[in-house]
Amino acid sequence: MSDIKNKIPKIGMRTVKTALAATACLLLFTGLEYAGSLLAQTGWGLLADVGVFLTKQQPIFGCVAAVICMQQTVRHSMSHGLNRLIGTIVGGVVGLFFFWINLNVWDGRLQILWVALGSVLAIWLVLLMKKPQACAICAVTFLIILVAVDRDTPYLYAVNRMLDTALGIAVSVAVNRWVVPKSPEDDSAEMA
Repeated sequence: MSDIKNKIPKIGMRTVKTALAATACLLLFTGLEYAGSLLAQTGWGLLADVGVFLTKQQPIFGCVAAVICMQQTVRHSMSHGLNRLIGTIVGGVVGLFFFWINLNVWDGRLQILWVALGSVLAIWLVLLMKKPQACAICAVTFLIILVAVDRDTPYLYAVNRMLDTALGIAVSVAVNRWVVPKSPEDDSAEMA
């Protein structure tokens, strides 16, 4: 019996923090959506537009960022978060650029060529920034914008993904920092 007990993994603090970060992120997005629906109903120009924007957020992207960025230390969480945010921003900007070219210059006929060239450019840019850990999310964001997003909403989609990702990262870092934080000695010892 004790042999089986020793083989069953324990639920550690990182697991608990990950669940808390994902839950907190979902609660945050639920609150934003509710606030956005109230603002949208006002019909007051820019305020109503902000409300509509807030109702367009997709909590899954924030929750995924929160889960991925939950690391052993706050410093590691911030590093993962920064890489993810840089990759999302670069992929989004490059994706929008090639989306515009594909739609306006070549009338959508050379999308396959733009996928190849844009992927190379997006990855090269994050490597130029010395952020190789951002390559994968950069390429994924680029591809989603160029290939999978509705032609009417690529700009809104790109901005939303950046915001969703930033919120998820912020929640993850905050939970990691303030829920049973590791001592600074643990943080620096792990980095050595």
